[in-house]
Amino acid sequence: MNKELNVLSESVARNTGEESILVTKAKEFLSLLKEQKDDLNVRQAKNAIECIIEKEYWRKKGFEICDMQKEGNIGYGVESPHLYGTTNLFKWAKNSKVFNCDKQPEIDRWVLKIRFGTGAYIFGDDYDIETFDAFFKELIETYKPEFIDNVNNELLWYIEDTNAPKAASGLTQIYDKYFKKHKEKGKQYEIERLEAELSRLKGGSK
Repeated sequence: MNKELNVLSESVARNTGEESILVTKAKEFLSLLKEQKDDLNVRQAKNAIECIIEKEYWRKKGFEICDMQKEGNIGYGVESPHLYGTTNLFKWAKNSKVFNCDKQPEIDRWVLKIRFGTGAYIFGDDYDIETFDAFFKELIETYKPEFIDNVNNELLWYIEDTNAPKAASGLTQIYDKYFKKHKEKGKQYEIERLEAELSRLKGGSK
């Protein structure tokens, strides 16, 4: 892990022309910790510093990182635009699979995955599948994911793809656009329902 983090932080230096002060100080502190007797406190401190280095690397790649519980190879996730969507950065594992897709990511390649496990429920309990399909289609057409699972509503990119950070940061804007359309559609449905009820009541009063 330490070796990989050093490679990542060195990549930051190559990409920016100079290593950031944050990464430099973090690596200095990490070197001092390695000289200490290995115990729980030292290990926890090492993990915290390694996280700083890794997060800085992803930020340099254009991703906004937030802490998330580790699950398998997943260490950090990009902020989700709403409660029902997940956006994760992780290294593709041997037992990982993109369902309903003819090709698969290469093992040990870092990928960005955006997933909507609840489907059209991201817009409300009425399950507006028409709006969700249009939203999902626009994400695909705008950010051109490398791998698509239309059944489980998953989109994946290699993190080297310039569209990956754009998708992560632009997701909220597209979601908000379709959420507004969904609300307008709901208002129109309610108007039509009330007009129909009013017409029924007028007819019954004759």
